[in-house]
Amino acid sequence: MLRIAGRREARYPGTLWLAHDRPLAFSLTGRCGVIVATDGLSRHLPGPAVDAVLAHERAHLAGRHHLLIAAADALRSALAFVPLFRHAPGAVRDLVELAADVAAVRRCGASAVRSALVSVSGHGTPRSALGMARDAVDLRLARLRVDAAASTRSRVVLWAGRRDRRRSAVRGRHRPAARALPGDLSRIALKDAFVTPGVTKASFSAVLTCRGSCAVAGCCRPRTPS
Repeated sequence: MLRIAGRREARYPGTLWLAHDRPLAFSLTGRCGVIVATDGLSRHLPGPAVDAVLAHERAHLAGRHHLLIAAADALRSALAFVPLFRHAPGAVRDLVELAADVAAVRRCGASAVRSALVSVSGHGTPRSALGMARDAVDLRLARLRVDAAASTRSRVVLWAGRRDRRRSAVRGRHRPAARALPGDLSRIALKDAFVTPGVTKASFSAVLTCRGSCAVAGCCRPRTPS
């Protein structure tokens, strides 16, 4: 019925679009899984948020999350007297939603996924489908908030690191190269100690304390009195 009423768009392969003003999107399993979305989704949400919603639903289909939930429901029906199986369906639903959020974040970013989740929450989802805004919404919003903050910090650290490397490169052009003096622990000797095969922790400690009198191979040559 949905395949008859819905239409397809080249921009969103595998998605059926329905003429409805409420922003909805959900995925249905079957021989060929399908994502169903409404015109209200693209009408009320910005482009990155629409992409995040659809990426979330594609993750459900790719991970066969509908089958996992069906298996958990079957175990609860057959073995409801076992506490693990009795509580499994709710836990599995929360976990598959978190997994789909992770997949959407990798593709669209945490901010876009969080905006999409806020926009579509409270609009309902068919019982037999998986929708973005039905399970563990508060938990997922909190996690996405942390992910967005961590992503911002990572960008700041990356930018600062690039800036420092550029400054070091500029300074290096105007600074003469330092000579490695016998008996001195230079930066070159420290680097070689990390990457040279066969250097043990004890020999590396000897390198750190060397002043020209150790016998560690490759560390330095003993100084001879003049």
